[in-house]
Amino acid sequence: MDMLQPLIDRLKSADLAKVAEKADVSRKTLVRIMGRSNSPTFETAEKIVKALDTLKVPKRPRVAGQPAEEVAEAGQGA
Repeated sequence: MDMLQPLIDRLKSADLAKVAEKADVSRKTLVRIMGRSNSPTFETAEKIVKALDTLKVPKRPRVAGQPAEEVAEAGQGA
């Protein structure tokens, strides 16, 4: 797995407008990161992760049909 995939996974389950506002980046930048046409600088990635944490976007998005307990257990080893 590449370094961007966990960030992209979290962005997919987030409200991009809220993340963009909290991270002080454009929504367009987030879309480009998700589409892999842009790679964020370390500083930008840090701002996005901080915004995702503030908005309480899970680090391991729940998979349809997967009980919440399994998601919690999976996150303990990460």
